[in-house]
Amino acid sequence: MAGRRLLVAVTGTPGTGKSRFAAELAKLVPGASLIEINDIVAQHHLYSRIDSHGSKIVRMAQLEKRLKDELKHRRGTTIVVGHLIPEMGIRYDVCVVTRARLSRLMKVFAIRKYDMEKTIENLLAEALDYCGIRARNKANEVYEVMDDKDRRAVMLYIRRISLGMRATRPKPRPISLMHELLLGIKSGRIRL
Repeated sequence: MAGRRLLVAVTGTPGTGKSRFAAELAKLVPGASLIEINDIVAQHHLYSRIDSHGSKIVRMAQLEKRLKDELKHRRGTTIVVGHLIPEMGIRYDVCVVTRARLSRLMKVFAIRKYDMEKTIENLLAEALDYCGIRARNKANEVYEVMDDKDRRAVMLYIRRISLGMRATRPKPRPISLMHELLLGIKSGRIRL
């Protein structure tokens, strides 16, 4: 893919490590540029209000148009990161879905001071693999990563293809968190 544009999406439920993954990938890929969707939303005030949970209600059509305009001018490898990627009609070469154990997310959400409703909504989205399922139609290749080994393998693969080198595709690994959700409900750690 040397000399041509490579468009990489990094998405996932809030708290799964999207931004960290994307930043590490951008450092690993020579000349890569990074676009944070949340930065575009804030910079161009692309939200209509902030809901009772503190979340911005994004004007999706305007965000998609702004992102498409931004991508027109990019060459080389561009990494776009955000949990809203699966909601837009933009096609990517590679999409990486970051995943995390529900127990870890509960700690992250507590630190972020999410209320119970927002916590449950995001735990269910992660357990049901909402971002992964929705991302399947958004890219030529989709990889879900949860542990460091998976993350590193996908990063190295993207680096190689960005440099125009031959690379063996990482083996996609299905990640199911339903068992953890059910155990959490049964034990009382997760209350719906």
